[in-house]
Amino acid sequence: MKTTQGSPTQHIMNTLKLKNDANIWNCMCNLLAHVDEVELAKKFERELQGSTSSTDTADTSKERRFNDMLNKLSDKIGKDDLMKLKQHCHDVDIPKGTLETKPNAFHTILCLKELGKITINNTKLLEELLVRIGRADLATCVKQYHQIH
Repeated sequence: MKTTQGSPTQHIMNTLKLKNDANIWNCMCNLLAHVDEVELAKKFERELQGSTSSTDTADTSKERRFNDMLNKLSDKIGKDDLMKLKQHCHDVDIPKGTLETKPNAFHTILCLKELGKITINNTKLLEELLVRIGRADLATCVKQYHQIH
């Protein structure tokens, strides 16, 4: 999907930016991720991060930083790590079949977030899963996120 200046997608992005509503932006990111428009979803995330105003609340800012951290993690998880991650999710009450259709780490992490398995204030499961798949370096990134924010 192209986002040329006059395209419907660009129009939506511009309208949402004017409204500066982080909840709508996050919904749009999730929708785009579900229709396999990962790059466009990430663009929305970057746009959302860049559209701060004096009316932003601390919660909205925290949500943005959290989503940014999750996006960075998903970029660093390769196919082998993704397979391991999905396998270990079965050990923590993620129903079988839920993650098998997720094509990449972005969709998988988004699913964990939507299921309430990871939240802004509770990333212990994510940290544990990352350690289990041999990515202690990424688990450390999650811990550092909490220390900084």
